[in-house]
Amino acid sequence: MLRKAAEEYADGISLNSIVAKLNEDGVTSATNGIWHNGSLLRLLTDPRITGRNLKAFDTRWPTGKTRLGAVDLPDDTYPQIISVELYERVMARTEYNTLSSPRKSAEPEMFLLRGGFARCKYCGNAMGTYICRRPNRKNQYLYRCNTKGAECFHHAMNATSLDAEVWEMASLAADYQPLIEQSIALASKHDLAAIDLASVERAIKTCGGKIENYEGDLDDPNLRGDTRAGIRQLLNAQYELMETLETERAKILNHTVDIEKRKKVYDKLLEWCHKAKDERENLSYTHKRDFLELLGMTVFVGKRPDRYHDLDWDAKLRLPELEALLHEANFCVSLSQEHA
Repeated sequence: MLRKAAEEYADGISLNSIVAKLNEDGVTSATNGIWHNGSLLRLLTDPRITGRNLKAFDTRWPTGKTRLGAVDLPDDTYPQIISVELYERVMARTEYNTLSSPRKSAEPEMFLLRGGFARCKYCGNAMGTYICRRPNRKNQYLYRCNTKGAECFHHAMNATSLDAEVWEMASLAADYQPLIEQSIALASKHDLAAIDLASVERAIKTCGGKIENYEGDLDDPNLRGDTRAGIRQLLNAQYELMETLETERAKILNHTVDIEKRKKVYDKLLEWCHKAKDERENLSYTHKRDFLELLGMTVFVGKRPDRYHDLDWDAKLRLPELEALLHEANFCVSLSQEHA
């Protein structure tokens, strides 16, 4: 059950959907009660679920007077429920969900690049958001690297200025519609390759036919010896396969709903790109972030020597060709503004 829940969560299915399905199927929690998002997430993000690379005494209890030295535990001290690779996918999904949550910022729409779009140029971690509230003056909105350790500058960048510069560059991508269509194809490729509802339906139909045949064979009064036991074994295997296939079909249907929603977003963004420059209306905050996600944009933010220097940032995109064109176009725009 936990392995299945981990796979679904890592694939992007929401905790709400997973928990609702568990409760609907009558699966009880570890305390023999109903499941909640928090209790399931605690289990899925507990490293002991992998049974690998674990330590004892690596944390200090709040009430402890002394700290014991960490001790490596042999593998399988705890039973391995999911693989290390699946656990890493679960943790990556958890980090993405945490960063993307609007609750991480008091004023989320003042930070276009929150949630992992803006990353530290030196440590690679996502930049946090910070609001500097000043009496009788406008609030200052900052991206700030909160990485602990000496390998980073813990620098900050004015979010309002950075958002404006990055969006000015990103909006230039609307002029390269064939590359935008290619980006849409790449963004959808993984989902479309992973989802083949028709093949699963065919497998379910075949499996159902075999189950009917085996059940019919068991009704044959002429069966002798170990034949009946062999047929029962085959029948049990088909029932297990049917359960797996139905689970896969449910997961595919959930993904299909997400893909349809994403397709509508992509269609709207493509329609926006097709309009002439002077006809493009302003996109909403959400659609701007959808456009950045479509481009696969990550902005690496460096330390600005002082306020008299230009902002230090570099954008990476999913398509190298589009990235090169945008950097060139943005450079030309900057030169024209300097000469104006």
